Amino acid sequence: MGKVDKHFEEAKKEHTRIKHKIFKRTLQKSLYIANYATRKKPNIIPEYLYIDFFAGSGEFGDGSKGSPLIALEVFNNFLEKSKSNNFEDIVIYLAEKKDSHRENLMKLVNLHNYHNLKTEIYTDWNKNKQKFEEIISTSSWGFLYADPYASELNLNEFLNLLEKNNIFKDVMILFNMRYLIRTIANNYKGAFERVLNVIGAKANEVEKISESHEFQKLCKKIIWENLFSYKYFVIGVALPIVRKGKTKELPLFNEVIKKQILVNTDFFYLVLATDNYDVADEFIKSYESEVENYYKDKKNVSYEKIAKRLTEVLLKVKESKETIPLYEFLIAGVTDFYSWKDIVNNNYALPTKNRIIAALNMLRQRKIIEYVNAPRHVLYQKEKNKYGGKGDLNPSKIKSKNDLETIQIKVIR
Repeated sequence: MGKVDKHFEEAKKEHTRIKHKIFKRTLQKSLYIANYATRKKPNIIPEYLYIDFFAGSGEFGDGSKGSPLIALEVFNNFLEKSKSNNFEDIVIYLAEKKDSHRENLMKLVNLHNYHNLKTEIYTDWNKNKQKFEEIISTSSWGFLYADPYASELNLNEFLNLLEKNNIFKDVMILFNMRYLIRTIANNYKGAFERVLNVIGAKANEVEKISESHEFQKLCKKIIWENLFSYKYFVIGVALPIVRKGKTKELPLFNEVIKKQILVNTDFFYLVLATDNYDVADEFIKSYESEVENYYKDKKNVSYEKIAKRLTEVLLKVKESKETIPLYEFLIAGVTDFYSWKDIVNNNYALPTKNRIIAALNMLRQRKIIEYVNAPRHVLYQKEKNKYGGKGDLNPSKIKSKNDLETIQIKVIR
């Protein structure tokens, strides 16, 4: 039995549950934003596209849902609960190269497709590139999900699918850094080329790196550069892994349950690439939420660390520009690869929308920055509250990209 088969025949592991929860919340936000925006953009095709490039068998050994069924659940709930569905169609394309997985997937999709959404299942997406390129190029809104096993993804070929039309599409990819490091270290035939394909690198970028830490750092840099050429917000979050055979006992009502122990390795990175700040923000919030759910440790957040980082970003901007639009600033302030280790060990607060705005307001109150062209409706009109005071930005009122582009930040000292 291959490792991929074993993955789906076993019970869903804790780190996979975490990944799927982040995936689900981000997909939901992407769908709801697209639905709202469709009403505002009558010239755009009112259709939402979902593609899962490595769909698997659809479920795990314990009956837990895989990504295709989780996506179907999101779409079913949306159609049942949304008061105004502005889409004419939600279309789903799934790719799975293994015959037995694909057969099981077909059965499950037919069972769970309550609203008869248009769903097509293909073999290996690499053998259907032209079809997928056509699907993506002729659609508007969408979510593209790639959760490959080891080296199944060729990043450049994957991104080529977006070449003709990447607007309004969110992309989520899992990268297995541990596999890449081990592959380079073992140096078996074709290993080097395989690693280059996964991260979309050139040979001269990688061949001189010997330390695993430096290699991982370079991998993240190359992945970011490749994705940033298509999307403004590129965010990676490290997922922990399960320590084999290790569990801890937790009381639950009148019984004790065993929970798998997670190891903070920072080897597996779930990466989101999007142009929509609210989708990016939901991705970050869902990640932090999973850390807190696992450790039951809600943070008492100080905005000082975030304010310090934002000041560094602003000072760099000041060297070339007098002011910076809030949208550009958020790209610089949010785009990064975040470590599960740092959040757990160093009480690191992630830069969510509310925290960034609160930190900016703190800098304004200290007369380090000022806001230029900020519309009245995005400013607090009353005295001090949780995120700022009178004249400060109100994060709950900043809802459109137009607001993000209109508001300018100026460093005054």
